[in-house]
Amino acid sequence: RSLFADSALSAAFVPVFTELLEHDKRKQALQLAAALFGLILVVLSAITAVFMLAAGVIMPLFIEGTELDDLAVGLSRVLFPIVILLGLNGLLVGMLNAHDHFTIPAISPLVWNVVIIGCLVALTPLFEGDERIYAYAIGVLVGTAVQLALVSWDLRNTPFRLQRVFAW
Repeated sequence: RSLFADSALSAAFVPVFTELLEHDKRKQALQLAAALFGLILVVLSAITAVFMLAAGVIMPLFIEGTELDDLAVGLSRVLFPIVILLGLNGLLVGMLNAHDHFTIPAISPLVWNVVIIGCLVALTPLFEGDERIYAYAIGVLVGTAVQLALVSWDLRNTPFRLQRVFAW
């Protein structure tokens, strides 16, 4: 997540994307964004799939010898798709910032928290004991998906349209 959503993406993609836009190379900028979107989606999906499948082997290494092994494995499987959502969100926020759209990216963390609280209130009664933590995990996953949806929705105010680009 840090590689795609936080540091490397911001440091490398946003300046290049902005420079292309400033030099009236909108088509190349949009092709770059679409290609990077596809790359992030494929790479992070593969990593997520591997770690979700291997969670039963990996998680016990960190919590060895406790009765919470099954809970930790289950929670990691619920939460790991967030890596994909955050990676894509980082790219889309960078694109919005390059188009001088700052409101939705600034508000989306607030919405994320509201969704988590809503899920906690609605889902906690459905779980018992230690498994009540699943209400929070589901809330984080749903909140992150809503955050990505908000940013994606705001992209309609830019010229970007997701297209299939396969140009290495």
